[in-house]
Amino acid sequence: MLKELSEECANLAANAAHRLVHIGGNGIAGRTGILRGPRQVVSLARSARDGEEVEVIGPGEERRIAKVKAFNSSTGLVVLEADRAWEGIGEWTIAPQPPIGALTLTVAYPSPDGPETALSSLRFSGNRTRWGDRDVGPFFQTTASAFPGFAGAAVIDVSGALVGVVTENEDGNEGWAIGAVAWDSLVEDLLRDGSLRPYRLGLGLMPVALAPAQARQAGRGEAALVISVRTGSPAESAGFVPGDILLEADGHPIDCDGINLASMLSGKSATIACLSGERRVDRVAQPSRAED
Repeated sequence: MLKELSEECANLAANAAHRLVHIGGNGIAGRTGILRGPRQVVSLARSARDGEEVEVIGPGEERRIAKVKAFNSSTGLVVLEADRAWEGIGEWTIAPQPPIGALTLTVAYPSPDGPETALSSLRFSGNRTRWGDRDVGPFFQTTASAFPGFAGAAVIDVSGALVGVVTENEDGNEGWAIGAVAWDSLVEDLLRDGSLRPYRLGLGLMPVALAPAQARQAGRGEAALVISVRTGSPAESAGFVPGDILLEADGHPIDCDGINLASMLSGKSATIACLSGERRVDRVAQPSRAED
């Protein structure tokens, strides 16, 4: 039985690896890309510019130059198009994620040396989660370790169908996966809408420990301190000044370092409560898309 299982896993891995590429470059270096057709590659990136060229290594170790077609800086999802097609690339069979405990195989192409795999079982499943500026689901985790370069890797079931794509959540924890059906929908949205710049208020922030009097007003000991306000930004128009201490956005607490503020606002106007000097004040601000 173990021999049969081993042979079947090897066959599944080989079939999946035929639809993966390794990506080299700046913000997309050391990542796995999934072929969504003979030329279209989908992966994750920390940064990317429309038209930027990166080298990709695909099936048969054939090298191509791929250009960035669309990028969402909030989620990191990026779509590239290779200059030449790979032959014999069929469509992925996309299936709903399996139940908890089911066997899965994560297949990645993290380096030019070739594909890597991790056999595991599905250990956790959730309905919805926040990924950048998107509310997505379902999502899950497997028992496989978050090996370097596995971001963007394919998670397949025992039939070889794509059931998820490895990514990272808003806390930066790798090793979780978005269900393949939701992932495919996000790719379609990105191709339809084009590249999206992140929303920004124009605030420079840092965490700060509050003085006792400030902590009593804030109801906590730490908050986000405004250290700079960009000229001409939404933050300047709203009246923010260096020294303001951010507390809440529409009644929801802001992380002490402010990192969750952009994803909380997602381009919508919000009332932000802050301490300005000794006074607690409300400032209404609406983020705008960041400039290149």
